[in-house]
Amino acid sequence: MKLSIEKKREIQFFVYYLFNGGLTPKLKEFNYLHWLLSNPKALYNCFVVFATACENNNPNPNSEVENFIINLDKTSFNTTVVDNLDISDFWRDFLELARCFCFNDFPIPILDEYIQGLEGCGTDAVPIFAVWTNVLEIDEKSKPTNSKYALIRANERIKLWDEIGTSTKFEDHELEQEIY
Repeated sequence: MKLSIEKKREIQFFVYYLFNGGLTPKLKEFNYLHWLLSNPKALYNCFVVFATACENNNPNPNSEVENFIINLDKTSFNTTVVDNLDISDFWRDFLELARCFCFNDFPIPILDEYIQGLEGCGTDAVPIFAVWTNVLEIDEKSKPTNSKYALIRANERIKLWDEIGTSTKFEDHELEQEIY
C-alpha cells in the first residue's frame, strides 16, 4: 500500500520549510540555511531530529528541529545526534534517503556542489522527497517493501533537477506533490 496523504504532507512540508529558511517564524531571524548546506552532517542531523520526533509521535516535529538549530554549538555540529536510533523501518528508510541527499551518496552520484543550489528554495528540494513518498510502498505494519526502488527513483528525480537527465520516464503519480 502507499503512504497516507498525511505522511506525505508531513515529510514534504518539513523539507520545504527547512530549505526555505524557516521552519517556524522564530527561525526567520537566523541565517542558518547557508551554514547547514555547507555542513552535510549538520543538515543530516536535522533530518534525524525530525524523524525521531515523528517516530515518538511529537505533534510538532518542526519545533524539535527548530530547537536543535537554535541550540547548536557550532563547534560540535559535526557530531552525530544519536548513535543508536530506535526508530521504525519506515523512518530508517527516510533517513537513508536523507543521508544520500545530504552527503551526495546516491547510487548514481550528483555533481559535487548540487546541494548548495538549494539555498533558500524549498521548492527545489521537495520533488526528490515527493517522488520517494509517492513510490515507496509499505505493508500493514508500515514496513517499507520497495526501499531500493524508491531510493533509485528519488535519485533519478534529482538528476532531472541537475539537468543530467535520466532514461526513465516518470509517471504522473510519481511526481505529485503536496506542496507546490
